[in-house]
Amino acid sequence: MEAVRTLSWDRSRCDFCGTCVGVCPADAIIVDVSDWVVDGERCTGCGDCIAVCPYRALSFGEQDGAD
Repeated sequence: MEAVRTLSWDRSRCDFCGTCVGVCPADAIIVDVSDWVVDGERCTGCGDCIAVCPYRALSFGEQDGAD
């Protein structure tokens, strides 16, 4: 089985500033005043959102995927 990178969000660190939304080339992130959602089918795993997050609330995790 191949590992698949998944975007993880640490709610305790997030300020809901939306900086990640602005840099996502796939428009895969939606943020409002109290929640955060990533569309896993649109996310390309580029890491731009992780790089710009001023609160370090985003990271990549791994989960088992299909071969």
